[in-house]
Amino acid sequence: VARRSTNQQLQRCAPERRYPALVAMLSNGAERLTDEVVDLFDRALAGSHSTAENDLDKYKLATGKAANEKAVFFSLLARVILDDEHIPDTEIRKTAFAHVPRDRMAAALLEAEKMARPLDDNYLDFLGNRYSHVREYAPHVVAALDLRANAAGTAVLRAVELLRQVNADRKRRVPDDAPLDFMAEKWRPYVVGSDGQISRRYWELCLLSALRDAL
Repeated sequence: VARRSTNQQLQRCAPERRYPALVAMLSNGAERLTDEVVDLFDRALAGSHSTAENDLDKYKLATGKAANEKAVFFSLLARVILDDEHIPDTEIRKTAFAHVPRDRMAAALLEAEKMARPLDDNYLDFLGNRYSHVREYAPHVVAALDLRANAAGTAVLRAVELLRQVNADRKRRVPDDAPLDFMAEKWRPYVVGSDGQISRRYWELCLLSALRDAL
């Protein structure tokens, strides 16, 4: 009724009819806009994941030739090391350098270290490159949504409440005891460093991805 009525028509309505109609319209509008915000958040974050996957594919394509060269070097060196029947231990290095000269091997090692990726070889490190873009909209969404959760979602909700506080305080790090129980195992090498420190970048990206799945 309120949506179909003009301002003048609503003003002529009795208060007991006008105000319930306006409240109903606002309640319905809040629901519709919330759905739109959640849908936009879902599509934006999905786009970042998709871009990161594409970036990984491009990286593999660009480094394919160099990776194949390293595989050939490894095959040659492995054969030398494993050939204990014909090559004594004292001759391994000499024989290896005969197959692959020292300077070429050193250059290949430096290049391989730059190319080396996590053993699971997923795209999460490339998603990390999208963090500044995600930060353009995610804090607004997290602050605006009034979230509730059942038992299965309490871990995500608790972490979201911490993220809101970190954003409000303009902190660059998350506390050392930040919740991690919402985190899928594939995220752990990125979120928790070898020194035990939590990466704000990957913790937040992991949380936002979990929030998207929960929503």
